[in-house]
Amino acid sequence: MFSFMNPGKSKPAKKGLKIIIVGCGKVGTTLVEQLSKEGHDIIIIDKNAKKVQEIANIYDIMGMVPVTACRWMQELKIRILSSL
Repeated sequence: MFSFMNPGKSKPAKKGLKIIIVGCGKVGTTLVEQLSKEGHDIIIIDKNAKKVQEIANIYDIMGMVPVTACRWMQELKIRILSSL
């Protein structure tokens, strides 16, 4: 499951590649900067929603934040076990 950043942006069709970058660290951000200048269609994925939003706004790309079900499932398991 993912949460999307900037999903409503309508972009003109690009001639470049469709690229997914995982991670908004130094390398990921540098890749976004360079590849967006080259006209590629980029999606960046990172667990830090604030960082994804910042990069998505600067470079006009789509960002995604994975929504982990593990934490929710652990809380549910604790509630079920505590009710027994």
